Amino acid sequence: MIEHFSSDSRNQALARVLSHLMSPACLAAVLLPLVGRHFQATGAHIGLAFGLYVLLPGCLVLLMSPWSHSADLYAPTAALRQRILFSGTYCYIGSYVVLSGIGAHPALLWVGASFALGSAAVLVINRWWKISIHVTGAGGAAVLGAVSLSPTPLWLALPTLAAWARLRRGAHTRSQVLAGCALGASITGLLGLYYI
Repeated sequence: MIEHFSSDSRNQALARVLSHLMSPACLAAVLLPLVGRHFQATGAHIGLAFGLYVLLPGCLVLLMSPWSHSADLYAPTAALRQRILFSGTYCYIGSYVVLSGIGAHPALLWVGASFALGSAAVLVINRWWKISIHVTGAGGAAVLGAVSLSPTPLWLALPTLAAWARLRRGAHTRSQVLAGCALGASITGLLGLYYI
């Protein structure tokens, strides 16, 4: 009995860590510079994109969801979740407009358009059904990595780990994580056909 509890506690702790690492912000923080460098975007544009697509939305989430509102940053109330998604969507759209206006590389616009459309789609879907933003982001990140860096099936580890973590945390059902993966991968893949 103690062994089972200990194993379950370790799995919960691992799922919590993976929920942080597989969050859209963390995945973007790692992939955005790699994608930008692969497509030879300028350092200034990569830095600006990082600030607009990663730091700005990350700060907004932290400001809107202080630890006092929820025991878990990634399990907010439905109302707070909608506010976060709404703010993130507008933040991504505004950031995309800025980067487009300064003539940033199409690869950076591809990443931004994927973020904006992905968060907008999750925002709309979440009015009726809770879909996983984590797995949506991880599905998109897998496509970004496979197209930009290396076409290897190892990229499937991102949505798989994100899905396992969200299921283990009890945040979503299997259908919600599968739908998130399909949504993120299809949005990013289809936009890639336009931008790249």
